[in-house]
Amino acid sequence: MMLDLRSFAIAAVFLGVRVHSDDSCTSHITEDQGLSLLQTRASKTGSNLNSTEAEEEAYVLIMRHAEMCHGGSLAPIGVLRADYLARCMSSPLGSRALPLGPPDSIIIGPKCGGDMVASDWPQETAEPLGRKLGLSTKRSCTEIGLWSPKKPQCIAAKVRSELVHKRTVVVTWVHHLLGEVLDELAGHELAKEYGAWPATCKNYFKEPACVMKALSYEVVYSSCYDAFFQIRFTRSNAQQEWKAQSVKLMNEGFRGERTSPCSDDLAPL
Repeated sequence: MMLDLRSFAIAAVFLGVRVHSDDSCTSHITEDQGLSLLQTRASKTGSNLNSTEAEEEAYVLIMRHAEMCHGGSLAPIGVLRADYLARCMSSPLGSRALPLGPPDSIIIGPKCGGDMVASDWPQETAEPLGRKLGLSTKRSCTEIGLWSPKKPQCIAAKVRSELVHKRTVVVTWVHHLLGEVLDELAGHELAKEYGAWPATCKNYFKEPACVMKALSYEVVYSSCYDAFFQIRFTRSNAQQEWKAQSVKLMNEGFRGERTSPCSDDLAPL
C-alpha cells in the first residue's frame, strides 16, 4: 500500500506528530513509520482501522393518552394535545425526544377488561400523528384476552419487532400499564428508577374540571399527562439483539392552547 504526502499529513494531524518537509516537499516520515503510528493510536483508542461496522441505534417513546372526561372520547383539551403532538412530532427538524426525526411506527395497546372506554383514548391520541406521517394507528396485541396480564409483554415484543437502525417507535396506551412496558423493554435496572407511571408531573395549565373528575375513576390515579419515557437502544450490528442503553423521563411541553409552540423536549433542534 502506497501512502502519499497528503495521507501522511492527515495521519500526522490525527496523531499529533509534526511532519517536516524539505525544499523538494518530501516528508521525513517514512511509510512504515506512518502505518506504525496509526496502528498504535488505533490500539490505544480501541478503534479498528479495518472495521466498517458502526453502532446501530433506535429509540422508543412511551406515551400516555391525552386528557379525557369520564366516558366518551377525548376531552376538548385532549384533542388539542393530540393535535399538538402531531404537529411537533412530525417536524423534520427533530428534537431532544426525536433526535432521528419523526417516528417511523406507532404502536397502540389493546382494549383492557373493565376499562373498555379508556382503551379508545390512546388511539384517538395517536390518530392525528398517524395521519400526518401516513402511519397505521391500529391496535396491537388484539389477540390477547381482555383480562390477560400478558398484554405489556405482548406490546414490548411488538416494539422490539419494529426496531430498525435509525428508527423511532412510539407506544401509546393507558398509563397504568406503561410502567410494565417500560420494565419489559428497558430491563429492571434501568426502569427501577421510575417504577410505575408518575403520579404527578410538570404542567403548564390547570386541567379542566371534567378531566380532574375523570381521574377519580382511573384504575391507578395519575394527573400526569405531559410526561413520557424515551428509551435509547443500540446494537453493534444487524445480527445482534437490541439492548436498552438509557431511559429518560421527558416532557411534551403542551401549554393548553391550539397555537402552543413546540416546547420542552419536543422543541425543534
